[in-house]
Amino acid sequence: MIIGLNKFFKHLVILRIARFQNDYSRYEQAYFYSFLIAILLCWSPSKLLAYLAPWLAIGIFLFVSRSQISWLRLVVIAFLWLVVLLFHFLLTPGFMVHSALLSFFTYGSFVFVLVVPTRRITGEQLSDLLLFISRWVLLFQSCWGIAQGIVAGFGAGTFDGSVGDAVAGTIRPFGYSIDFSNPMFAVNIAVLLILIFPLVTRRRKGFPYFIYVVGVLALVMASVVHVILIFAAAVLISITIFFPFVFIKKHGLTLVSIFLTLGFLIQLLIPNNIRSIQSFSTSTLEGQTPRSQAVQRALYSMPSEYPWMPVFGLGSGQYSSRAGLIGTGMFFGGPFDPIPLPLLPTGMSEPFRIYVYDLWLSLYNEEGEVVGDNSSAVYKPFFSLLSVYVEGGAMAIVLIVGLVMRLIWRIYRHVSVSKKRLESASVSAGIIFFFLLGTQENYWEIPQAIFPGLMLLKCLYADLIYDKRDDFHA
Repeated sequence: MIIGLNKFFKHLVILRIARFQNDYSRYEQAYFYSFLIAILLCWSPSKLLAYLAPWLAIGIFLFVSRSQISWLRLVVIAFLWLVVLLFHFLLTPGFMVHSALLSFFTYGSFVFVLVVPTRRITGEQLSDLLLFISRWVLLFQSCWGIAQGIVAGFGAGTFDGSVGDAVAGTIRPFGYSIDFSNPMFAVNIAVLLILIFPLVTRRRKGFPYFIYVVGVLALVMASVVHVILIFAAAVLISITIFFPFVFIKKHGLTLVSIFLTLGFLIQLLIPNNIRSIQSFSTSTLEGQTPRSQAVQRALYSMPSEYPWMPVFGLGSGQYSSRAGLIGTGMFFGGPFDPIPLPLLPTGMSEPFRIYVYDLWLSLYNEEGEVVGDNSSAVYKPFFSLLSVYVEGGAMAIVLIVGLVMRLIWRIYRHVSVSKKRLESASVSAGIIFFFLLGTQENYWEIPQAIFPGLMLLKCLYADLIYDKRDDFHA
């Protein structure tokens, strides 16, 4: 570990401003500074700063890179967003303009990804630097989270049940409360574990393995079951695509050992949380949870009231998206004790009031508190895929699924060229992971959970797909 710390500080010295400006293009410098902002703000306790992170990163990237292409992309994205907004405004009764405008802000993580030209950040130099920083972030945050879990576990006499909610890293550095800090911590850790995996397997020294084991332990102690399951599903799907016979080859032993370690820690620390999957699945299939009722309403009840909804949607921010929830003025603090945001108009759309509002209120008891299973993300009547379907229609879903498949196909095509099959599997697993997060909560609109990971994923994707020697002009 001491050797690792020495290398870390040596790396910081090597990256003096003068050398950094000489060795890195202005696009790479801009992306690096933006990544640092994302790390600092999204791992901070401030939810407001985390929401601002993508837009501050966009501003830094535009300022440092001086990229006309990026400016043009931003203008085009904003223009297309306004065109779609106008279309839905004319189509949907009771349309809430402020919620629609707010959705452009909440989806800022993806705006950043679209604004940055992928070719301009190509090369192992930048990706290695971001991976180096991410490795230390993983170690630091995991250690902090494990310490939180140990303190809470000894206090409760168990690490099972709701004790894992105390594990949140520096997103909630001290204390305990029922908020979304714990799932956001788990998502960030899971993404780092996926994207850093090739770095671990290709290094023969033991320190990277130590970091990885600490990260896995932190993920398990956070006890966010749906994140663990999505993590496992994304890895297994990607392995099936890129390594169909992996378990009889050299990397198979490493993968098997990781999954065995994960399974052992889960059974040891959070057995009851894992067993709760069966009861949740049964309740959902029987239509007894707010989530299942919201899905049923969207699929069977709403089309009769809004015939255009299944194809074109009702408009951004008009249903159960994070923008729609914030737009009501009751998201922060909850419906019974709301904390209004200054200068932000409030109000709920007609579809939200009729089809979502009562399900949202059902999560709270008479004292206005969320208790029991209702505090879990898997019980809530909103998640990104549902929000996108109702607000953007089947067209938006087809567009997203098509984009995910195209990205993975491009990576698969370049495997024989790049000869980086393990890296290709890792990046593909990251893409699948972010997509599957859309089945739980409105993660696609929560920068504090996804923005740093998306930035790292985009850089690694660029390194796989494009050749640094490609001739292009800034």
